[in-house]
Amino acid sequence: MIRTALVCAATLLLVACTGTNTPSARAPHAPSPVPAAPHSATATAAAATPAASIESLTDFAKRIRVECTPKGRDLACIGGKPENGEIYDVELMPDCGPDGYFGGVANEDGAELRDALPPKDESTPAVLAAGQLVCIEAVGSAGQEPSYFYVAAVPAGDVLACRGNPLCVTYGDRKANGWKGDATQCHIASSGWPAGACPQGWVDGEDIEDFSNGM
Repeated sequence: MIRTALVCAATLLLVACTGTNTPSARAPHAPSPVPAAPHSATATAAAATPAASIESLTDFAKRIRVECTPKGRDLACIGGKPENGEIYDVELMPDCGPDGYFGGVANEDGAELRDALPPKDESTPAVLAAGQLVCIEAVGSAGQEPSYFYVAAVPAGDVLACRGNPLCVTYGDRKANGWKGDATQCHIASSGWPAGACPQGWVDGEDIEDFSNGM
């Protein structure tokens, strides 16, 4: 009788111990908390881009001596001397990257660089030689046709569209007569804007063959 009781007690203890260690009796792990989604950097960057672009264009406009006022995300610019009736609508496009606007000096006598649109121009920083490839960074128009271009003489080797392009045989790197800067430092930066001491200034539109249909 005592032996039977001991066997039963041992059996119950074994079952109890075994039951405790079965997987079905384990307390389930608490699910890991899902991390909060990070704030989108794209929205912040997109919101900051217009302001940064306008600030950069404003600095550029001051350097080429045109007056601008904000117009939405863009700038509305004019040059010349409005009080004398000499006024030019100016479009800014300082990007010389893959989508840049290019041309070449077509006048056999070259093209004079001017520091401002007439009649406010006061000096000729240099004369670009015939055949010089240029990036057109701004256009001054009186009416429908461009009257003046603001150009930078950029190295043809930096212009992606020049690779294998016959236009860049006709137009390429030439000497800028009278330019005081070190033109060998001129290059197109990763931003697409000319950097270094690139010969640049306003030129008469008739001196330039602009590649209005692209390169």
